[in-house]
Amino acid sequence: MNEALINPEVFTLASQLYVRMRRSGRVVDAVYMAQNMDYAKEILRIASKEMDADILDIVARFEALYARDAEKAKLEPLPVLTHAAVAAMPTLEQERAMNFNATLPPIKPAVVKQPTMPVIPVQPMPKVEPEEVIQHYQEEVVHHYIGALR
Repeated sequence: MNEALINPEVFTLASQLYVRMRRSGRVVDAVYMAQNMDYAKEILRIASKEMDADILDIVARFEALYARDAEKAKLEPLPVLTHAAVAAMPTLEQERAMNFNATLPPIKPAVVKQPTMPVIPVQPMPKVEPEEVIQHYQEEVVHHYIGALR
């Protein structure tokens, strides 16, 4: 799947909301709801106007989930790389030396074994005269035609 990563909790709630909204006559896209926050908020705004208690419960769970995600985003600052951290990073040559210093055994050529096939005797085709073939097809056609009339 080449699409953006989807939060499983959001997708689960979106799927539940899809089922409930479908029963009330509206269709929503659960996958797009899990991917696009603006679309999800608009669908939640529409869903909050419904009178179904299950839909309102799902909307409340969505809002709690979004509030929790917003708090988590505020608490986790992005790491800042300092000059010392950048200087401590290994160079490309050092990484290659660390990753590719293992000694590998030499590669042995693969021995290809030819599969053995059983010998099947071939019998020559019987010689058939053209008149016999035409008569056979005429009989077959008559037979099929009679069979179709039954």
